[in-house]
Amino acid sequence: MFDALVAADLSVDDPDERARQLVDVLGLPELKPSWTIDVPGQFKVYFLRPNHRRVGAPTYLEVIGPHPEGGYDPWFTHLHALQGARPMKTHSMNFAVPEPLELVERFRSLGVQYRLGEAIPDEESPYTRLFVGQSPSDPNNYDPTFDAGLMIEFVPTWALALRDETVQPIIPEGLASGAPIRVASRAVIVGDLDATVATLERYLDLAPSRYIDSPIENIRVAVYEGSIASSARLEIMSPVGDGPVADHLAQFGDGHYRVAMSVNGLSHAVDRLVDRGIGFSRGDDALYGERVSIDPNVLGGLLIDLVEC
Repeated sequence: MFDALVAADLSVDDPDERARQLVDVLGLPELKPSWTIDVPGQFKVYFLRPNHRRVGAPTYLEVIGPHPEGGYDPWFTHLHALQGARPMKTHSMNFAVPEPLELVERFRSLGVQYRLGEAIPDEESPYTRLFVGQSPSDPNNYDPTFDAGLMIEFVPTWALALRDETVQPIIPEGLASGAPIRVASRAVIVGDLDATVATLERYLDLAPSRYIDSPIENIRVAVYEGSIASSARLEIMSPVGDGPVADHLAQFGDGHYRVAMSVNGLSHAVDRLVDRGIGFSRGDDALYGERVSIDPNVLGGLLIDLVEC
């Protein structure tokens, strides 16, 4: 299995603008220079945090895209283009595991295509990144056979430098009512849930911890939870009838769908949105009880929801 989801990442055309919007609309802490990695010719990335010290919040809300001087990493450029016009795109579904290199022998025996990459530039301690389905020599060769098109990456858990206060599912002391607590989940839509689950288990040894049936949205959801309790979870969902998930699948196909942020009192978060004139919709939800969906028009099309902690 895995320890944590490193990030709910958003691959966007304008990372500067999207990061500013997310901080403003969600009420996230103001950005610090150390939360940004700026690599001319490769990418610009923001690691947004629900709170400054990441208390109870190991999973980043990551915004990544072309660098204003020199463009995008060629592998990420290809993955971004493959996802077409869908509103939520990824550059990787990033799992933290004890040792990614231990997967290499498994990949070789099963014929899994993979690429080993270096740590993000400017990281204090170098480590190896393991990208599933990518060719080490051809940026335009991504094979979704082995990760069901989720564009999965593995990194070592130690590289996250998690403190005890980060891995515990706690609410930071003194956190304002309605403020974000942590990234609760990132969701993916697929047409064939059983086939997707089987692929992840066969090639990557990833299995769901449980299933949830939601008659509200007419979906079945495979839930993947890491060993770190405060980590965001992965929700892979497939429609079993008409509804918004079925409509999204029909329009955009398989792929990344939405991100949920847990907040310190959903009613207080709603009051904040109303006070600031930010549009939203709300409704019952089988996964969280209630879900507040922020108007995607105020986030450049991004689908971000708020849920109770």
